[in-house]
Amino acid sequence: MSETRLRTALSRDLTRLWSAISRHRYQIATAVGPEGRELRRILLRRMPGELHEAGLLYRTVARLGGAPTVNSGTADGTGCTRDIVAAYAEEESREHRIYRQHARLAVRERQDALHRTLSDLADVHGDFAEDMVRLLRQFTDDAAERHREPEEGDTVAWKPGHFVVPHAVTPGS
Repeated sequence: MSETRLRTALSRDLTRLWSAISRHRYQIATAVGPEGRELRRILLRRMPGELHEAGLLYRTVARLGGAPTVNSGTADGTGCTRDIVAAYAEEESREHRIYRQHARLAVRERQDALHRTLSDLADVHGDFAEDMVRLLRQFTDDAAERHREPEEGDTVAWKPGHFVVPHAVTPGS
């Protein structure tokens, strides 16, 4: 094993993370209905940690002698549907497993502090996956009936320390 392999793995993590941040921002802006409010609450709580995680990955790749790079990702899906929440749950479970693998790689490279950090990140992703599974359980078969399009004047309030996209743009804003 070499540090090159670890750098490459962490750069891939960074690319997936920026794609997830983009998707989170999009979902915050478009999720509606009761499940949408809960999804926005969870994602808004998660965003500062995601940005911190991105900074950590950038610094770690650089410390290991690499140049952090990110390939572009896309934000897909609209609203708050069972499929979107299920995709979040699956993605976060996968991230949990990947960070666990990278933590084991860090141990083999005798990077003890990095091992602890990656293990902590794995735990964070595992917790987020559990949040998504709980939200998934809240969906009912009639969720589509309760889904409504954003109406003029619907907004998400800005709070210090949060990156918030308006839920609906009102004329003149």
